[in-house]
Amino acid sequence: MSQPIWVLPTVVLQVHQLLIDEHGGTQGLRDQGLLDSALARPEHSLNAPEPEAVTIFEQLAAGHLTESSLAQWFEHSSTPHFPY
Repeated sequence: MSQPIWVLPTVVLQVHQLLIDEHGGTQGLRDQGLLDSALARPEHSLNAPEPEAVTIFEQLAAGHLTESSLAQWFEHSSTPHFPY
């Protein structure tokens, strides 16, 4: 699979400015870190596996996991695993 083309912060800021010019609104960026985080999330999601808990709760919400399976996962996940 080829790599996607990621949206750059400069493009987001330019589109934001165009929308402000057309519709009005507050100038500028409130939080650069928040923008960077939002733009990095899709790339991170593509390259990093989902944490197990996220996958479990998505399956539960979609109806693909029973309550007893969830209880078993909780029991397994909350039991301390000591190396000795």
